[in-house]
Amino acid sequence: MQHIVLRTANPVPLLNNPGWSVNGVGRRINNKFGYGLMDAEALVRLAQIWTTVPEQHMCTYDYKLERPNPRPLTGNFQMNFSLEVSGCESGTPVLYLEHVQVLATIRFGKRGDLKLTLFSPRGTSSVLLPPRPQDFNPSGFHKWPFLSVQTWGEDPRGIWTLMVESVSTNRNVGGCILFCFFFGTTRNKPKQKSLCHYYFWKV
Repeated sequence: MQHIVLRTANPVPLLNNPGWSVNGVGRRINNKFGYGLMDAEALVRLAQIWTTVPEQHMCTYDYKLERPNPRPLTGNFQMNFSLEVSGCESGTPVLYLEHVQVLATIRFGKRGDLKLTLFSPRGTSSVLLPPRPQDFNPSGFHKWPFLSVQTWGEDPRGIWTLMVESVSTNRNVGGCILFCFFFGTTRNKPKQKSLCHYYFWKV
């Protein structure tokens, strides 16, 4: 169902809004509007000829800190955490990406000052956590799952980078960033009949 909704989403009526970009497989994406408006007619038409995709598999990576815990976070900062992903080729291979999940534990004095952005090997940037000025919670995040579907259809193999930054100059103090990547994917790229439709841009 998610494949059908995504493939038939129509971004055209919303393109006058800011924030649109193109992901690694040429689809328009927006942090506020996703892939666009749902198109009920196109959705039904595609569902009538849809072939079920292969079983979904999950590929898990644990990020290993280069320094002992906790890793300090103080005031205004930006840190990049990079991870090389092979797609679990030694086990169940993942070649066609559906979901990406980052499981993060972050302690920080005001968690609303934090911003998390994930960059895929194909150059797609996904804002997992925007700043929230009214969030004064000092507890941070404990094993908090951050999910993105903006890289849907990309090959997950390569270097992924999570950028963690504070947008405030306040001297908040925290530490200990630990996260895992989870890739909910199918084994191979689904092959489907085309309706000569779908709002898809090549780059």
